Amino acid sequence: MQIIAEGEHPLDRASTFAFTAASKNLGKGPVRIGSDVWIGSRAIILSGLTIGNGAVIGVGAIVTRDVPPYAIVAGNTARLIRYRFPPDIIAALERIAWWDWPADRIERERSAFDLPIGEFIRRFGADAGVAGNDGGTTGAAGQD
Repeated sequence: MQIIAEGEHPLDRASTFAFTAASKNLGKGPVRIGSDVWIGSRAIILSGLTIGNGAVIGVGAIVTRDVPPYAIVAGNTARLIRYRFPPDIIAALERIAWWDWPADRIERERSAFDLPIGEFIRRFGADAGVAGNDGGTTGAAGQD
C-alpha cells in the first residue's frame, strides 16, 4: 500500500516541477483511515481522502475519492463494487463501534467476531442503542 501525502503537481504554473518549498507542499491534506479497514497490496491512496470504517480496498486500487464506511472499492481508478452490508447493518456497526472497546473486552468477545452479522448486532446492539434492529435478516450481502 502507498499513501501519497504530497506530490500533487502544479498544473496551473509554468512548470509541473516543484522548484520552491511552496510547490513541494501541494498535498490535499492528511489521509484518514477508519477502523477495521482492509487495504490490498499495491493500493495507492491519494492525499486528503477519508477511508471509512470497515471499508475494503482491492489489490492495486488507485483511490482518488473518499471511501464510505463498509464500501468495497477496486480498480484504476477505484470504483464502488458494493457495500459489505445493507444500510441498517452499517449504521448499527457504526453505533456499536467495537474498535473503541478496551482491548480486554475485544479479547473476551473474540469468538463473537465469528458470528453471523445478524447475531453480532443482536448481541451488542443494545449496548449501543440499536433498538429494534432485526440484525440484518434482509442482508443483501449474504452474511446473515
